[in-house]
Order: sequence, then structure tokens, then C-alpha cells
Amino acid sequence: MEEIKELKDGHTQFIGSLTQARADYKQLAALDRQIKSYNVSTNPYTWFTMEAIDDTWENLQKIIKEREADLSKETKRQERNDEMRKTFAQHANGFHAWLTETRAFLVEGSGSLEAQLEAVKSKVIEVRKRRDALKKIEDLGAQLEEALILDNKYTEHTVLGLAQQWDQLDQLGMRMQHYLEQQIQARNTTGVSEEQLQEFH
Repeated sequence: MEEIKELKDGHTQFIGSLTQARADYKQLAALDRQIKSYNVSTNPYTWFTMEAIDDTWENLQKIIKEREADLSKETKRQERNDEMRKTFAQHANGFHAWLTETRAFLVEGSGSLEAQLEAVKSKVIEVRKRRDALKKIEDLGAQLEEALILDNKYTEHTVLGLAQQWDQLDQLGMRMQHYLEQQIQARNTTGVSEEQLQEFH
């Protein structure tokens, strides 16, 4: 957005600089009318004709309008791109926060082994359901790529990074579930209490 602002500012300065040129153009037109009033068809002191100057001035006005249209179009494109960045960042940052909270929950389990197992099973189901949120982020990331938007100042997260973290979280949940099931089985078959099992780990 800064680049387009600089381009617009430069264009505005250029338009401002035309004030003197416009006055010169009007003065030339007045002089041309005055010369022609004396029934002189050509000015022997210059090879420029007023018609050529008129054409150049009109062409300049046309170019200015085209430039303004291009700047307007580019502004809209950059605003759209910025909105796409913000939308991606909002989803990516929220998803990353959820990944972090869920990982902490899985690692910091407390309570009986059975309570931990039920909590982990519940989180594993939640992780699988959140795959849809990751899919949405992947779709938004694809839209960014399609629009050739390769930077995003609103987030440090990438589709690939979030997908890898989601996969790692899914695997962590499965490992935690398997580990707790083994702990319960070991406790039930050996008769060793949970506290004694914890001392071995």
C-alpha cells in the first residue's frame, strides 16, 4: 500500500507542476491567434505549429487520465490483496493459537489415567474436526498464491507450517492416547498404583 501511495503522490506532484505548463500553453494559443490575425500562415521563427502543440497537449491529457485510471485500478488491487492478507492472517493466527493451546493441554494432562485418557480421546476428535479449519487456511493460501501475494505482514504463519503442526498434533494425540492405554493396562495387570507408575517415568 505504501508503494501505491508514493506513486499517487508523485502523480499529484506532476499534475501540480502542469499549472505553469497550462499557462504557457494558453499563452502560446493566444500568440498563435494574434499571429494569424495578421494573416501570417506560418511562423518563420519556429517549426512548431499550434496544431502540433494542441495534439501534444491533448495527448498529455489523455495520458494523465490513463495514468489516473491505472493508479485507481492498482489501488483497488492492492486493497483487495491487503484484505486477502488480513483474512488469511486472522484464520492462520487463530488456528495457530488453537494448536498451541491444544498441544499444551495434551502434554500437561492431569487427573487419573482414565480421566486423562478420556480427555485425550476428546481432544483427538477435536483435532480431527479442526481439519476443516486447516482446509480453509489452505484455500486462502492458494488464493494468495494465485494472486501472486508472497508476503504477509499480518502473520508469520504459512500454510505448510500450520499443516505440519496440525499433523504433529494429530500424531501427538494418538501417541498420548496409546501411552495412556498402555499405562492403564500395565496398572491393571501388575497391580502397581498410578503413583508408583509415575515414579518410573
